Amino acid sequence: KVPFDGFSDKRIYVWIEAVMGYVTSTIKILEGKTETWKDYWMGEDTKIYFVHGKDNIPFHTVIFPAILSGLGVKNPNLQIVSSEYMKLEGKPFSGIKNWAVWAKDAVERYGSDEVRYYLLFNCPENGDTEFKWKDFVNLINKDLNKLINTYINNVFLIAKNQLNEELKEISVSKETKKLILDTYFEVGDSIESGKIKEAILKILSLIKKSEKRLEECKSMKSQEELNILIFEQMQIVGSLGIMLDPFTPKAAKKIRDRLNIKNMMWSYNEVYNTKNFKEINIFKKIEYTNVILENKKLKEAKI
Repeated sequence: KVPFDGFSDKRIYVWIEAVMGYVTSTIKILEGKTETWKDYWMGEDTKIYFVHGKDNIPFHTVIFPAILSGLGVKNPNLQIVSSEYMKLEGKPFSGIKNWAVWAKDAVERYGSDEVRYYLLFNCPENGDTEFKWKDFVNLINKDLNKLINTYINNVFLIAKNQLNEELKEISVSKETKKLILDTYFEVGDSIESGKIKEAILKILSLIKKSEKRLEECKSMKSQEELNILIFEQMQIVGSLGIMLDPFTPKAAKKIRDRLNIKNMMWSYNEVYNTKNFKEINIFKKIEYTNVILENKKLKEAKI
């Protein structure tokens, strides 16, 4: 009901009232402060994200901007991050029918980083997607275990066995610095645009390029050449400790702790004084038998 005399027979459409909560919450938060709600909504450095499913697009792209215009807020910097739908093994999710992925159970069995990574990589950004247990196992084993885990441990292994754990500090080449910095900028831009899968693919591209560079160690004849290569690769491993944080935060922290990285700045940070080259267990392989187990659970009795 409209809470004003003479309008008690009127009703406010719920999606006008709901989106107005964005404005009224801002007013509440800024009570007693010098900044006003209009300063926030119209600020040059303000970027406001709306993250929702595709069924909410009209309310955030038509109704709410019209309300803001009526309130005198012109050209607000709104970023719409609208997802489509995700199904489970070809059918809509249903808790009642037990056709679901129970977050607590999945995290306990496979790890929060692994579940998080799959959902972010498989997010229905531009079209409907499916959660398939077969794809989950394959993706985690391919990207996290085989690619990321193997690359990082290969760097440590070469430093340990071929450099006898004596990695000398050198001046990193402009090319390597540029590669790392460019990846930071590209990944950051993708995240800010709500293109999460694109951001992940750019990180994977950096690792694949680095893997090819690491292959060159087989033909190197001098320890000096090898030291340069591994020291530069160690900078890339250190950067992964920052870049992977939005996607696999626990794994990223393991990398930072190993390399004693304290600075979380989203930029090139040189890694020094690296002494511990033991294998680091970041991700584990998931056995394929889990696919059969999970699909069997879906067919169990309704809850």
